[in-house]
Amino acid sequence: MARKKVPWVRSVWYIVCVCGLLALAGCGSRFKLVPVSGTVTLDGKPVTNYAVTFNPDPAKGNTNPVTCVGKLNAEGQFGLRTLAVKAREGGGGAPLGWYKVTLRSGLPGMPEPEVEINPQYRDPNKTPLSVEVVANPEPGRYDIKLEK
Repeated sequence: MARKKVPWVRSVWYIVCVCGLLALAGCGSRFKLVPVSGTVTLDGKPVTNYAVTFNPDPAKGNTNPVTCVGKLNAEGQFGLRTLAVKAREGGGGAPLGWYKVTLRSGLPGMPEPEVEINPQYRDPNKTPLSVEVVANPEPGRYDIKLEK
């Protein structure tokens, strides 16, 4: 008489898989990140060797504990990445909400800027630049046009 394999082994396998999927579902981010990209220009020319930073604006209701940063390339283009208190909550894009926009230089691996910008654009408390990150932005929404 041939002996059947124990059916409980298959049941245990299904239980382990379901528990793994449930655990992964609980590890998501509390922020919905949406893609944010644009171009920074100064008097119509691309700005390079800076990073653009979106700082949450609590005066307009954004109290997310994040910083969103994107390095400018040779054409002045950037794509934001979110740095959050918990690494798993960060990633490409930015959470929805209002931000004060600043420019930073001197970050590790970044060459010295070729052009000087007005110091007000470096300070989140003084910058006049403000933008709302939305789910479905129109083209050019996050472009930043500076003047001397």
